[in-house]
Amino acid sequence: MKWHQHARARSEVVRKLWGLWMWLPCCAMAQAEFPHSATQDAPVKDAPSALPGWTLGVSAANAPTRAGAVGRETSFRPVFAGQLGRWMVSTSSALSLNPDGVAGGVSTKLSESGKWSTGLGVRLTQGRSADGDPLLEGMPRIRASAAARVSARYAITPVWSGMAQWQQDLLHAQGGRANVGLTARWPLGNGWMLNTGAGVSWLNRQAMQTFYGVPEEAAQTGRAAYGATAGLEQWSASVGAMWAVDRHWRVSSSWSTSRLVGAAAASPLTVRRGGNSLQLTVAYVGW
Repeated sequence: MKWHQHARARSEVVRKLWGLWMWLPCCAMAQAEFPHSATQDAPVKDAPSALPGWTLGVSAANAPTRAGAVGRETSFRPVFAGQLGRWMVSTSSALSLNPDGVAGGVSTKLSESGKWSTGLGVRLTQGRSADGDPLLEGMPRIRASAAARVSARYAITPVWSGMAQWQQDLLHAQGGRANVGLTARWPLGNGWMLNTGAGVSWLNRQAMQTFYGVPEEAAQTGRAAYGATAGLEQWSASVGAMWAVDRHWRVSSSWSTSRLVGAAAASPLTVRRGGNSLQLTVAYVGW
């Protein structure tokens, strides 16, 4: 009985978040078609390309409990971003407010020349424990860690950008991963910005074994030992909208989908190869 009640509650949360995501882009189109008169408190004409001052807010997300899992969870996370000299300090939840200028963790630009820019950063990574997931019982715990990141971005057009990134674990020998993708940002007017992107990720052998492998000592009935090899992990795509309500308030919503491939998809720990996520963010900027 409790299981059915929890299932209905999760279904209701997903339905509400989906409704909010669908509502935001529709409002963006309405704002573009019926612009407001210019007043001091009216939304700005175009969404800013950078977050002015410091940003503080909250983000709600509904997503799979882990890559390859059937279960889902709704979580609430703080949104924080700000500049300290040449360094940007931010949470990954601030990405939806400015995907070109926020990287998550502590980051800085190494160089900027023409259409090219390169960056360096360090971020915290989440761990993994069983937490009621029967497929993870008896598996080695993945500890939270810190990872170094180097990245390069190329502005193909004023709207489209290409990105490549390498991330390497620093503390627990949990391997490295590469991400390659395309992003686009369309200003819609009246403070609205439409964001979309797609990409693929590649894991080296150490990272693939950490997240998708099953060591011999953890093999059991229904979960055979599995040595994962290096290769593509998944492809992903996303779409979202951000609204600069006025000079301080920002609201954003996004939907993303991903699908595991290769050794990650073949892992005994993978039940569902595809997964979707919804996120809604409200933040105050410029303090």
